[in-house]
Amino acid sequence: MTNEARMILADFQFSCQLIYQCLHQTPDVEFLEQLKQLADQGQDSDALDDVNDGLALIARGLQSSAPEAIRTIQADYAELFVGPGELKAAPWASVYLTEEQTLCGEPTLAVKQFYRDCGVEIDTGTREPEDHLGLMFAFMADRLAKMVETEPDSACLDTQRAVLKDFLSEHVLTWAPRFLEVLYDNAQTDVYRGISQLVKGSLEQLAALTEAECRIVRLYR
Repeated sequence: MTNEARMILADFQFSCQLIYQCLHQTPDVEFLEQLKQLADQGQDSDALDDVNDGLALIARGLQSSAPEAIRTIQADYAELFVGPGELKAAPWASVYLTEEQTLCGEPTLAVKQFYRDCGVEIDTGTREPEDHLGLMFAFMADRLAKMVETEPDSACLDTQRAVLKDFLSEHVLTWAPRFLEVLYDNAQTDVYRGISQLVKGSLEQLAALTEAECRIVRLYR
């Protein structure tokens, strides 16, 4: 593996870790400041893709650091992903892949087993379904980290790429695009509309990297 290839994988790892934080962690002032810096620095004026569009939206949404602007972004996060009340953009696979549209369905169990088969236990300190898209990106960041650390020409590199391909094909690309549509349509801030575009573009790039398949399945939301 060349240094250039290693740097590309490291960039993907960073992106997956960032998306995990965007989707799974309540945004505090420090994180939003870091996100603004990344969005400002990461834009490519010549690029016409979802990642660049997402970064531009995020940067626009974070122009103000006034307390009321921060509270609006935090409220948007809560209404989308946390509650109380019905979530505007539930981030769990089971909600989209089961007729009951409830948590902890068969997709949750399948994802949990996939983690176990890879020797990974998801423990966030709270009891929550493992098919949360943010946790899925954390898992992918972990796999990419192993690829970055792998020696050139190691069989482990192909193994981890195959793991990512299977994970994306079987557990992520089946429902995540629909979730991202729901997120974009229901977000009240440019920050979370931008995050939906950023995640969409990142998934497309990961699919291209691993040659993952976008399978058509029945969705219930």
